[in-house]
Amino acid sequence: MLSEFLKKLMFIRQFFVIDGRIEVLGVKNVMLSSAGVSLLQENNSDLVYSIFKDSMKKDAASYAAHLGTTREGIVNTIKNLFELFGLGQLKIVDLDDKSKKAIVEVYDSVFANYYIQNKKPSKTPTCIVTAGVLAGIFSFTLDSDVDAVEKRCLTLGDNCCQFIIKQK
Repeated sequence: MLSEFLKKLMFIRQFFVIDGRIEVLGVKNVMLSSAGVSLLQENNSDLVYSIFKDSMKKDAASYAAHLGTTREGIVNTIKNLFELFGLGQLKIVDLDDKSKKAIVEVYDSVFANYYIQNKKPSKTPTCIVTAGVLAGIFSFTLDSDVDAVEKRCLTLGDNCCQFIIKQK
């Protein structure tokens, strides 16, 4: 079943899969397996984090422009975009624009589930791409350079992956 958000994007002609091209709100995307992206983040986690952070900060600005919304308004769309991209179910636990901080939880993380399903042991949180995506989105949303640090993870036995987002 298609999500309501995806149906809305299709209705307003902001989601396309045409001629080998996937476009969401004016941003070109690719569909990759979670296994491939998980393996990529294992090889150079700092670089992968930075790339996803920088990319998502720019993409968030484009999404806001296509939706005709402000930085504050994009917060309402973050959850839908996050789920649309298959990263998991996002819950914003706390958002403090004044102090440029947020706490978010991700349920059913695609990256943590990859580690669990493939019995890859981990002593540290594994959602590096997700952290980068969140850092980019919230850098745009909070109008400040922030980082996202994963404090809890499914791979460590927690019930969700929790990220603390704050200024560098």
